[in-house]
Amino acid sequence: MGEAFERHDWEAVERLTRKSPDPATVLMRVRALDRLGKVKQAVEAAEQAGRGKASAELSLEHASLLVHASRFRSALEVVSRAERGVRPPLSRQFQILRAAALSGLHAQAEPRALLEAVAADAHADGDARGEAESTAWLVLVAFRAADLPGAVEAGQRALALLSGEPSLTQARVHRHLAVVYGVQRRYVDALEQHRRAIALYRSMEVKLGEGREYLSLGLHYLDMGESELAEHYIRKGLAIAESSEDETLLSLALSRLGTLALSRARPEQALKAYERDLALVRHTESPRNKAFPLRNVGRALAALGRIEEALVHLRESAAIFEALGDRVNLAMTLLDQAIAEASRPGKAAATALESARRGRALLEESRRSQMLPHADLAEAHARLGRGERDAAEALFSTALSVWSNQGNVARAAEACLRFGSAQAQAGDRERARSTFERALDLTVRGSQPELTSALLTRIDDLEPDVAVLRPLRSDLDRGAEETAPPASPEEIVGTSPAMVEVRRLVGKVAPTRVPVLVTGESGVGKELVARAIHGGSPRRERPLVIVNCGAIPAELVESELFGHVRGAFTGALRDAAGKFAAADGGTLFLDEVGDLPLAAQVKLLRFLQSGEIQTVGDGAARPRHVDVRVLAATHRDLAAMAAAGAFRQDLLFRLNVFPLHVPALRERRGDIPALVRATLNDDPTLAELGIRGISNSALLALRSHDWPGNVRELQSALVRAAVLASGGTIVAQDLPDFGAGEAGAGTAKFKTLAEVEREHVRQALARANGNQSVAAQLLGVHRNTLRKRLADG
Repeated sequence: MGEAFERHDWEAVERLTRKSPDPATVLMRVRALDRLGKVKQAVEAAEQAGRGKASAELSLEHASLLVHASRFRSALEVVSRAERGVRPPLSRQFQILRAAALSGLHAQAEPRALLEAVAADAHADGDARGEAESTAWLVLVAFRAADLPGAVEAGQRALALLSGEPSLTQARVHRHLAVVYGVQRRYVDALEQHRRAIALYRSMEVKLGEGREYLSLGLHYLDMGESELAEHYIRKGLAIAESSEDETLLSLALSRLGTLALSRARPEQALKAYERDLALVRHTESPRNKAFPLRNVGRALAALGRIEEALVHLRESAAIFEALGDRVNLAMTLLDQAIAEASRPGKAAATALESARRGRALLEESRRSQMLPHADLAEAHARLGRGERDAAEALFSTALSVWSNQGNVARAAEACLRFGSAQAQAGDRERARSTFERALDLTVRGSQPELTSALLTRIDDLEPDVAVLRPLRSDLDRGAEETAPPASPEEIVGTSPAMVEVRRLVGKVAPTRVPVLVTGESGVGKELVARAIHGGSPRRERPLVIVNCGAIPAELVESELFGHVRGAFTGALRDAAGKFAAADGGTLFLDEVGDLPLAAQVKLLRFLQSGEIQTVGDGAARPRHVDVRVLAATHRDLAAMAAAGAFRQDLLFRLNVFPLHVPALRERRGDIPALVRATLNDDPTLAELGIRGISNSALLALRSHDWPGNVRELQSALVRAAVLASGGTIVAQDLPDFGAGEAGAGTAKFKTLAEVEREHVRQALARANGNQSVAAQLLGVHRNTLRKRLADG
């Protein structure tokens, strides 16, 4: 039996332990049932043993099962019963489960304080497991409290503590971090966390954990506008959920399935999934688990025009989230409520506007600026209901531009369908048609046939006499959705010596066919460098196709790059040409090339050697020659990966013919003013918000930050500051609280100018080894000026 447990043969363990009353054997049986996905049987076995005098270890396993099944009150009962007389370190494990159960039932202040106390106590006592477990749960609790920086910090600390043998706790931390990064729109980081979590769950043969990962991953792909990938993973998660006894997992799967259907303009299908989910959680011990299906049912009913029913569900959901102190989900529910209320006659538009404003305020208080387009959309519906058509359209356009720029076609199209329908209902047929046509353009270019069909139906309904519509694509723009615009070296902003050298090298290598490997941290602008190389080449009139290798599932990489024939694998319903074929005559940019699986690396090497590609599933056909220049980029150390066997050495030699490194922003702080000016001039969001300048104090604050997210983080900080700015100029108070690690409120804490100046002087003196004359030269001031500053400080 012990041997079966060691080799993870859970079926054998369950069979061998079925009739034994021995507490240690029962514990093995409970764990085996859990790993097999037989959650109900595992709980029943633990409960049956608990009727006698169960061991503390078995009670701990029992409470843990109940927590993961969202039976939080039952878990608290088991903990209260079993922890009496138990000493550390085991008592800390019970306290951790108590905190986890409280987190599912109430606001997060109490469980967070309890977990922090347990972690501190465990650290002082040298209890590494207790410190790691409590810190791991803090990730979820901080996330529920809308403290994203706290969640990230807890996750990183937990992973450092869990750096030994792989464990379920480690996998859970990766899963929760993926969710946090996804909310922050740090999708590359989120996908990496998903990848690690799935690998851990697979290695330990934990199907339920793997299923949760697939469902979470599917939602992230849906948020990224990747509907096909979203469906792929949601279906995988649903299959695991339906074969298990875990109702919590099945509830999550039904929720994701409904969200996918709603994004494809299938509200009837969404409602069926959501109502099944709501029935599943009717007797749940977790109010949070009931609030989500209520909101989802309300959204689907509103999309079907069943407004009064929708509002009943949405108001009940909002009341639960408010009782839990969950400001973010309360905000999102209020915004859904506002859209539904706006479609009612009479004075309902005023109520809708109040709901939209309250939802917006909650999002701003929770520092969720990336979710503010939802508030813009809700307020647009409310303004439309009040007859304020121009104001409504302006708000709607702001939301739509954000989602369109993010490439989230499904979300943008769903918003257009609802807002266009509201415009038509208000009697503004011309604007409604314009709204539908804006969405139509997005869905055609984003290859969303179901949404395209729904939009065409709406346009036909508006103007049934129009028998022929204009072409959706001309011959000139076919494939435009796969390409990116070229750039020029002048668009690579910066006057530092390092960036001057980058522009010089781009100018030298651009006219050639030489492969280039662009290296640098995430967010430094590697894609812009690739676009500038393409723009300076003879291929500039041909496509530049960009592929993010880290965003493609390993099993689909070869198909994505080299194409496939119908039937090559499950889900290959038609022939697909692939990215190399799309880039024929032009340039293919492989971003994050270090994420390519080894099998795809072999095919890429073959192309670089021969110029030929082989379509997946068409082994009988001759390889096809394509004329493609390959540019690649990575933030990884490919040489170290090659030494470790994770990247092919021969491929590295082929890609790294002309290395080009883009330095981190903290290494060229002098470029920050130029980057800020470029963002102010070029970013449409800042223009729409009326931002024309930035104060010197704000610039100084920006130069004092290390920018771990580099140029991308700087641009995001400016956009958020623009939202908070009260005039046409960004000031220091509008900027994020960099000390907290995330965008803060308008009262962000910054060093005063005097404090920043004193710190700058100290750094200059340190670099000059205390020599005031040299330090004065570094600072560009006279030695007497420096002495005066030192005297004043």
